[in-house]
Amino acid sequence: MALLITDDRAEVAKLATTVMRRMGYSEPFARDLLLAGSVGEVRDKLDRLREAGVDMLFLPTFFLPRDPRALLDRFLSEVAPAFR
Repeated sequence: MALLITDDRAEVAKLATTVMRRMGYSEPFARDLLLAGSVGEVRDKLDRLREAGVDMLFLPTFFLPRDPRALLDRFLSEVAPAFR
C-alpha cells in the first residue's frame, strides 16, 4: 500500500495516478491500494483492514518520498498509537 498522510486531495489524486501509471492498474484498484488521506482517513482504512483480518501491510519504498523520515515519523506519532 502506498502511504501518504495529507489533507490535500490533489496530492492523493496525484499518488493514485502514479500508482496507476507505474503498476498498470485501473483507477478504482489503484485507489483501493492507497493508504492515503488525512490522519483520520488513514486510521479508518487501517481499522477496516484490521477488521477484515489483515495484520501486516507492505509499504513499497518506491512510492515514498526520497527522505521518508518525516512521513514515517508522522505515521508513528499520529496514526500508529490508535492501533497499539
